[in-house]
Amino acid sequence: MKKLISLAVPLIISQLVGQLLVFTDVWMMAKLSILSIAGGGLGAAVYSIIFMVAGSTVGCVANLIAIAYGKAQTDPDGGHAEISTSLKSGVLLAVILTLALQPLFFVMPQLLQAANQDPQTVTMAMHYVDA
Repeated sequence: MKKLISLAVPLIISQLVGQLLVFTDVWMMAKLSILSIAGGGLGAAVYSIIFMVAGSTVGCVANLIAIAYGKAQTDPDGGHAEISTSLKSGVLLAVILTLALQPLFFVMPQLLQAANQDPQTVTMAMHYVDA
């Protein structure tokens, strides 16, 4: 149980800090204007979707490396080879995802306007995403 708590507490704190940052973003945008908070919300939605796709895909590499590290405890040669392969694959995947997803940021204003979003809100959203 102690090991579980020692792993869980830092993760809980990390998640709380992340939510606190979101709270302060929303609070500051609300102080500026309704348009700012609308643009921030739209921008956050766009950013979150892209981040989840890329982050989750690349994040699974950490699991593969952890499994390979465990294997390296009993089979050093095979485990270290798997770690190396997983790491190289993760870097390659990150480059491919960057090249594949980057164009979305350039066409996102047009996509949002095609989805009947207010042009001013789209402009504010792109400021949020570009920051």
